[in-house]
Amino acid sequence: MSFSFGVQKDPIYGTYGEFTIGSEENRVRAQFLLTKMKPGSEGSWENALASQMVPWREVFNIEELTFDELLQRDLDDSRVAHDLIPYLLGQSGAFAKFFPPILAVLVPKKLEKTGIQPYYPKPQNRNGDGSISFGDLFDFEKAIIEGQVSPLGLIKYNRQKTAFIIVDGQHRAMAVLALHRQINDSWSGNSYAAFYNHLSLKENQVKSIELPICIVFFPDLYEGNEDYQKRGIDLKAVCREIFLVVNKNAKPVSQSRELLLDDEDLAARMMRETLSKLKGRGESEASVARI
Repeated sequence: MSFSFGVQKDPIYGTYGEFTIGSEENRVRAQFLLTKMKPGSEGSWENALASQMVPWREVFNIEELTFDELLQRDLDDSRVAHDLIPYLLGQSGAFAKFFPPILAVLVPKKLEKTGIQPYYPKPQNRNGDGSISFGDLFDFEKAIIEGQVSPLGLIKYNRQKTAFIIVDGQHRAMAVLALHRQINDSWSGNSYAAFYNHLSLKENQVKSIELPICIVFFPDLYEGNEDYQKRGIDLKAVCREIFLVVNKNAKPVSQSRELLLDDEDLAARMMRETLSKLKGRGESEASVARI
């Protein structure tokens, strides 16, 4: 029998990868784990992760917030409660439903007050297989299967000292978090609970909801790495940059294309059928139409 009396860290399982582009002096190495979160009261690691994917406003106290720490737009709880959650529960939308992955950066919390620290502690490489430990904060491990490094990975995080900054998909994440809190009655006096109190849920309504997540960390942004500190590159800066890049480059669907694609709109379906018939005409029919 073995006992562990040290810092407790929760697991996250998934597949890992790395995304690094740019020249040597103009890049920040990013490593990621593709995984999932799940609302519910089963006590699984996916449930635990769902409870930790909180919105930006719960990581930062607005009274202590600096402009340097503005990392997200405001959350629209009315939209989450009346649009996204009904969609998740099958009360709106078509028959094929899916939420794309959210993107979250794993960061260290401040020791005092709220917010995040600019750098991780200096990491320690372990086992020579690319596994790495950031002290009491979190560990990243690569799974060894039959003596070979596999594409499967594990992050073990200390929920007391780390936070997840959601840089893309905060409304989707909030929809799942609200379902999780409603089922577990775990709002704990949260002032935004009133937006979701109308929800009456049973466990089986959410048992098949698993929201994909891409968790990112930046192993070179640690205390003492002067290459980045001299240039003012820290975790807050990269969170802001990723948020801006993702949202500035997102192109809305054009009104005409949305009209053609919407299966819930009878006019859109009729227009598609009409245009399909026109497109499938022969040359003689097309000439008649032009006359």
